[in-house]
Amino acid sequence: MSESETLFFRTSLDGGALAAARAPDVLDSVAARSRTPPEAKAVQQNALTVFVKIRQGKTDELRVLLESIGKNLHTNPYIQFGELTTTHFCRFVIVPGDPDLDAPASLAFASNFDGDLDAYLDELIAVARRGLDAIYGLCDGYPGSSASAGAVKDFLRQSSLPYGAFYKGHPGLSHRWIKNDIDVRHVIESFLQEQQKTPGWPPSPSEIRTRIQAHLAKFPGLSTALFDRDLPTWKDALPWLIPASLAGIVALPLVIEAAIVYAILLRYHEIRDKPDSLKANFPISHLTVLEDQTIQNQLTHVVPIKPGLFRLWTLKGVLWAINTLAYYIYNQGELGGIPSIHFARWVIIDGGKRLLFFSNYDGSWENYLGDFIDKASTGLTGVWSNTVGFPKTKWLIYEGATHEALFKQWTRAHQIPTQVWYSAYPDATVPNVLNNTAIRGGAQGSLSESKTLEWLEEL
Repeated sequence: MSESETLFFRTSLDGGALAAARAPDVLDSVAARSRTPPEAKAVQQNALTVFVKIRQGKTDELRVLLESIGKNLHTNPYIQFGELTTTHFCRFVIVPGDPDLDAPASLAFASNFDGDLDAYLDELIAVARRGLDAIYGLCDGYPGSSASAGAVKDFLRQSSLPYGAFYKGHPGLSHRWIKNDIDVRHVIESFLQEQQKTPGWPPSPSEIRTRIQAHLAKFPGLSTALFDRDLPTWKDALPWLIPASLAGIVALPLVIEAAIVYAILLRYHEIRDKPDSLKANFPISHLTVLEDQTIQNQLTHVVPIKPGLFRLWTLKGVLWAINTLAYYIYNQGELGGIPSIHFARWVIIDGGKRLLFFSNYDGSWENYLGDFIDKASTGLTGVWSNTVGFPKTKWLIYEGATHEALFKQWTRAHQIPTQVWYSAYPDATVPNVLNNTAIRGGAQGSLSESKTLEWLEEL
């Protein structure tokens, strides 16, 4: 083995030993789980947003109930979150009313889940029926605790809202695959920690990998299967993109005329926009106390949309563009260069009066907003320039979020506390998830010496 390879194993495997030392019983816990390996195929990750009006006078009672659940995610008597086998993230959050917009106080339930909505709702109702009865019993329209599961399912479905844009940081990977890959990595790290104690360590990279493969075979509940994540590319958009482009070329004079008219109207609205005084929904202390409890964080944000159909339809168009780019282009773990977002979505609520934003991300709030400013300011400005109080913009996508201090103040002013927030894998970042997937894939079959070394470097 070369000197550089020896140095690599000494440093990287020490790092792996530290990771394994944080979970000394990982081998026993993985081996003790009674389960079959996940099916080796990509899964469609989906989003559900249930939005219902809170019953008159019940907001405070609902807040107390939700906070009791949120503070005891794994021991509360209402929802056994750990039994939700297809849920990546979910939250319950009270969205305060806005009397100026005649928008009532409402409850939002936002979930990121795998597969079919019907199957997801069946599991949610089976696992969380007591919680759903208690929570939605304080909201309008709930059929009641004596209602059938089918009636509850209809209520949730009929109360759901479509998203305007939805981003996934690790598409194609189910909840089960992500947790499988975390376990695979932990098993490998624990094994290497023990192997370092054996005489003659380290052997060649290929021998290390052979030993790892043999060790993984002792855990039949884990899988190292390879499968295609079936990620869309820009080529998949051609069936509708080409006809749309041809139609645009045919109608080019009209398109140019429409673009000129739109640009004039846009600047007219931007010039007439008046600065709004920032009135925070909640004190910052009510928000920061919920942050930085793990390496992951959440953000719920609600803001009025500027009045008029022009702003509403501009917002819908920008959201459509972001959703399209997120589906076909930004599906490799980064949104506009931001590598820390697991899931994010924008939802228009209250009949077009307000915009609701949910995000599940890694790292601190400051770093997250900094990434927005440095790497994705044009897209975010394109969205939120159509909402009240956003920093002054030009031509829809310029300036706006680049006014750092104003943008951060505006974000905090319209951020609201999330009473219940659950993550199925709270200690994994987006890069961790994707890296673990690469590690699992590299444990299958044979590799060249150089590829083997690259694979070990992933550890």
